[in-house]
Amino acid sequence: MICKLIKATVPPESTGEFLNRQMVWNAAMAKQPGFLHTRVATSADEPGVIYIFVDIESHEALESFMATKHDPLAAATRIDELYDKLEVKVLDVI
Repeated sequence: MICKLIKATVPPESTGEFLNRQMVWNAAMAKQPGFLHTRVATSADEPGVIYIFVDIESHEALESFMATKHDPLAAATRIDELYDKLEVKVLDVI
């Protein structure tokens, strides 16, 4: 299993809309083969930072999603309009 960790830095006035659009992503990813779970977290210590944790069965499942579904979903939600910075890490879960 792997975990895709996404750290989004969002202007405070865009946080609510970002989370609304992220719910669309969560629903779409839940239907993808190999996707196990998505969690979204914020911290009072880091205003404007949103963490997204996506648990996936394998690198192959992630690669398939990225190759076929990611870009159309990004275009449909236009979530990129809402963040200033995005950091992504793919971690192997032990």
